[in-house]
Amino acid sequence: MKYIYFDWGGTLAKSNTRHFFIHGPNQHIRLSTLQPETIKTLNLLKQKNIRLGILSNTRWSPQAMKYGLEQSGLDKYFDHVILSSQDNMFSKPCQKIFQTAIKLTNLPPHQILFVGNNYHQDIIGGSKHMPTAFYSKSKHLPPHLNKHAHHIRSLLDLLKLI
Repeated sequence: MKYIYFDWGGTLAKSNTRHFFIHGPNQHIRLSTLQPETIKTLNLLKQKNIRLGILSNTRWSPQAMKYGLEQSGLDKYFDHVILSSQDNMFSKPCQKIFQTAIKLTNLPPHQILFVGNNYHQDIIGGSKHMPTAFYSKSKHLPPHLNKHAHHIRSLLDLLKLI
């Protein structure tokens, strides 16, 4: 893998914390919204020269997400941020958002991995275009997961896939 796109809520960040990430009063509050292993994983992937991006469904504007990334210091990790709230964009699992993501990397799809926590939107939608990894700590997994995705219980498990 040369490029990894991440879903935001429920994958890189804890679910339902985007408001605090964008509007938190300081960097500590913003970073507290992340999954415990997010920063370590991003650092290790960057050390391996893996390019990174965000591909996420959201109502928040691209400007608000950019502000949150800049204020938290996370902007340095990501080459591309693709949000469903951008002009002329659609929400996952729509194919347009995944096709846009692939095009921006200038890489063949088999060298791109998409990591998400929503089986229908992230895995079924993404697996039509690129390899996928399903991030879930649950013991109850979708019955056909192995046909569509790798399963990871920790973001650090990504290091085994590259």
